[in-house]
Amino acid sequence: MARIHEDATRHGIAELTSHVSLTAEPFFRHYGFEVTHRRYPVRNGVTLEYARMRKVLRGSAIPCVPG
Repeated sequence: MARIHEDATRHGIAELTSHVSLTAEPFFRHYGFEVTHRRYPVRNGVTLEYARMRKVLRGSAIPCVPG
């Protein structure tokens, strides 16, 4: 994760985003990510909850394109 932060900052990226499983949320939260919204897609009758998480990087100039 440190390498991702370093590379993003070096390239002027303003924020990082990720779609994460419930299991991965604590990991991303540990590194300063916050949940921006949740989704509940259903696949083959099974609901698979996930969250979109975001972290704003300090000193960055280029905003992330929503996706």
